[in-house]
Amino acid sequence: MSGIRLHRKHGLNPTLPVCFYCGQETGEVALLGASYHGEAPKNLILNKVPCGKCQDYMKVGIVLVCCRKGTESDPQPTGAYAVITEDAARKLFLHAKQLEQVMNRRLCFIDDEAWKLLGLDQAVAAPEERGEA
Repeated sequence: MSGIRLHRKHGLNPTLPVCFYCGQETGEVALLGASYHGEAPKNLILNKVPCGKCQDYMKVGIVLVCCRKGTESDPQPTGAYAVITEDAARKLFLHAKQLEQVMNRRLCFIDDEAWKLLGLDQAVAAPEERGEA
């Protein structure tokens, strides 16, 4: 059995992990202990594994994730995302290689300026996100 090394000042040093893609809490608690220097923030991205909700969206469509402009090599999601159909992706991505990558990954990062140009900043939230479910 491996134990957690307690942080000298913050003990178990808990945090609530959030999804890298959508920014929502995953419903878990991570005990960081001494592995995190200082006090762990309330929420923290621990990895790039999509949460269950994002995984479900990737099964039925292509997830578009809005990222801050200028972060292509290390995307910084804003928390805004949309799910489009494969047919919509075929219309949006005109280059065959780019379309193939998007279809295989089921995911595409779009900078915030392009997000606005596509009108995605005006997109309507899903019924459950509007409190109608």
